[in-house]
Amino acid sequence: MAAQRQAPGTRATDGVTSGAASTTANGDLIFGVVMDDSGLFGTIAAGTGFTRRAFVNNMDLVTEDAVQGTAGPVAATFTFKLADRYLAQMAAFKAAGAGTGGGGPIPSLLACNPATLVAGATATCTVTLTQAAPSGGSTVSLLSSSTALSVPSSVTVPANSTLATFTATAGTVTTTQTVTVTATLGGVSTTTTVNVSAAALASMAVTPGNASIALAAKQQYAATGSYTDGSTQNLTGSVSWSSSAAGVATISNTVGSQGLASSVGTGSTTITATSDTVTGSTTLTVAAAPLQITTSSLPARQCGRDGLVRLYHQHQR
Repeated sequence: MAAQRQAPGTRATDGVTSGAASTTANGDLIFGVVMDDSGLFGTIAAGTGFTRRAFVNNMDLVTEDAVQGTAGPVAATFTFKLADRYLAQMAAFKAAGAGTGGGGPIPSLLACNPATLVAGATATCTVTLTQAAPSGGSTVSLLSSSTALSVPSSVTVPANSTLATFTATAGTVTTTQTVTVTATLGGVSTTTTVNVSAAALASMAVTPGNASIALAAKQQYAATGSYTDGSTQNLTGSVSWSSSAAGVATISNTVGSQGLASSVGTGSTTITATSDTVTGSTTLTVAAAPLQITTSSLPARQCGRDGLVRLYHQHQR
């Protein structure tokens, strides 16, 4: 990338410029040179942020340079002690990595997908080198900034390949954490970040399943949540309970009796436990209570010789 300009110069600070151009990489070396024919009649100072390196006959020629930290528009500027016509030029030079010009490969990019995980979930991370790994491969050291995300200690890029993948696993956290993963090879490192959030409720089971009770009886239910990190938790007291047929059974959401179903009619109803968007359900069947006959309170001598129970109407004289 280069720029040049020929114009009358002024004595204002940075009043002489090469004209601007835009760089595309951070850390470019910006080299500027200006020519004038005033010789020893004046001097040329480097522009703001630049360092003067060489000069010829004070104002005949001056060079300067500076490192541009962030890519973007840039121009070489100079300050003339004597206003005169000039020709100024600028060139930007990109720093050579250790993976170019015959050196070994170094990491150029590290990315994890997805970049946001819940506890127990995994991401596939890819490290890319500046050039193909040599015979025997290149071993890249890996490091996580927190136990909230575990990564292997290293990954090997195969010979003649420029990339390798590894798995990052989210640990258990109570609040969201941003974790930095670093890949290092040849003394050069590159990083990426992964956000780890608390385990999410994945599913819910309601027990007992498909219960049957008699009319006027009650049934206690329990809700068990399964989370993305593989853990389970009793959610009976924190979920919202409902019955699809209130004419068959109702279910309590009152503190101390959550999940207790009371039958009010015969038939079937679906009992559901809900937590945010996760639900679990089962069927409850209510049947009429069976007729029970006992003989313990029947009058004496009501059983005949054939063993049949007979009821007698006694006349009072």
